[in-house]
Amino acid sequence: MKQLNAGFTKLTKNDSSLLEGANQLSVASLSLRNGASSLVSGASQFTGGIGSAASGIQSLKSGADSLKSGSSELTDGLKKLDDGAAELKDGTAEFKDKTSDIDQQIDDEIDEMFDKISGSDYTPVSFVSADNKDIGLVQFAIRTDDIKK
Repeated sequence: MKQLNAGFTKLTKNDSSLLEGANQLSVASLSLRNGASSLVSGASQFTGGIGSAASGIQSLKSGADSLKSGSSELTDGLKKLDDGAAELKDGTAEFKDKTSDIDQQIDDEIDEMFDKISGSDYTPVSFVSADNKDIGLVQFAIRTDDIKK
């Protein structure tokens, strides 16, 4: 019992130190609890951020796939445009070749049509008086009944 009494005496002498240590432990455990709560909250936010990042990566992949598809369509369209431009160039060259002497072609066609209408061996009869030498306009002779005075 002596030892028990001695131990109790030591305990009561260090009672204030023990109380101060218990108070410090209480404050520290509160800080630890707040820190743990902050850690849980941060971990939750981190997990949410990882989910958002994964969603963003999926959107990026989808956008990259659309870009690839659109690039392929653009390449096809540019090839068609190039082919069409080459065809236009050829057609324009042909148009130029066939119309470079269009004035002469029109004159020849008019002469040919005139020959068909009038006959190439036809010589028109002039009703103009031989005395009338300076003829500048088309003149017509109209035959009518005699004019009586």
